[in-house]
Amino acid sequence: MGLHLAWGGSLAMTSSEFFAALQRGPNGIGDDTVATVLWQIRMPRGLAGLLVGMALGAAGAALQVTLRNPLAEPFVLGVSGGAAAAGTLGILLGWSGLVLMGLATAGGVGALVLALLLVGRRAAGRTERLLVAGVVIGALLSALTTLNLSLAGQDAGRILMWLLGSLANIEWARVGVLAVISLGCLVGLLALGRPMDVMALGDDVALTTGLAAGRYRQVVLLLAALATAAAVGTAGIIGFLGLVGPHLAALTLGGRARTRILGGALYGGALLVLADLLAQRIRPGLEVPVGIVTALLGAPALLWVMRRAQA
Repeated sequence: MGLHLAWGGSLAMTSSEFFAALQRGPNGIGDDTVATVLWQIRMPRGLAGLLVGMALGAAGAALQVTLRNPLAEPFVLGVSGGAAAAGTLGILLGWSGLVLMGLATAGGVGALVLALLLVGRRAAGRTERLLVAGVVIGALLSALTTLNLSLAGQDAGRILMWLLGSLANIEWARVGVLAVISLGCLVGLLALGRPMDVMALGDDVALTTGLAAGRYRQVVLLLAALATAAAVGTAGIIGFLGLVGPHLAALTLGGRARTRILGGALYGGALLVLADLLAQRIRPGLEVPVGIVTALLGAPALLWVMRRAQA
């Protein structure tokens, strides 16, 4: 995080300028360019990256444990498709900031609710049917997103940049809302760690213990969807963090649900902050979408984790 604050962006800061602006706090804004850049641009951007990565990492870990699928991640249930379709529609309508974030979040959660309704209560425990419903809904919403992009005209560049993932122009208001949602969902998922450990053994085992697996599963899915939708609404679609973070946590910290969720959140946040720093420094004066960087880093990292797990 410190490296991101000191080296992110195009404004060069010496170590003495950085620490002086950091010590002065927000009081130096307006009188000092370095302090203004640090506290109004880099600080909210860095915190947003940390929170988005934590939300995606925690959601991915919860889904992998609950659905008993090591390849489950926050985007398999159509959540990202719903957030992307709603977000691109909001950009077409000229919305931005908190309004756009709220619309995208509602779209992501709505996509999961639609998947649950399509599966039905009786088949709530059939995770494979839920995954298929999520994929179908995600494909439909992806088509709607492409339609919005084709209708965008002059806004096409802005929509494409958002879809590829970007932490640019993050203001403190969005950071505050994101912090409430992501940290609240993280606490909720950690509180459900023990039921998730039971569900990971199978619904038959959960039934013998008297655990209402279907009800707990739906709560976990909704919390994971809310965290993911808020992350997508803030920074666009950022892939691989929901896969790599939980697998790194399982490899280094253990396989229990709470450990994987907390570890996945920490790894996800750290990886996104690093990826955003690289996105700003790969080519001075040109910012690469952070979603591209996470894919370039995440794919080899996931292959390495898989090889370590098989060894």
